Amino acid sequence: MIEPAPQETVTDLATLALPWGKEMRVQQVVYDGGLRLLRLRIREGRRFTVLDLDARAVDRLRTLTEGWTNVAP
Repeated sequence: MIEPAPQETVTDLATLALPWGKEMRVQQVVYDGGLRLLRLRIREGRRFTVLDLDARAVDRLRTLTEGWTNVAP
């Protein structure tokens, strides 16, 4: 028996214009079981890269980017 795919609710949070004509859409994804992820959809021309991050990964990324922006020109 094949189990059905989990249902997800996707909410757009922001769309960011990135350097070199790229675009990143930030979305919240909540699955029926309560799992909540932050999805980053990066468009590069016709190609897409999708990253699903849990709260721990987002927190680590936030810490890293805050440190980077403090020293970037």
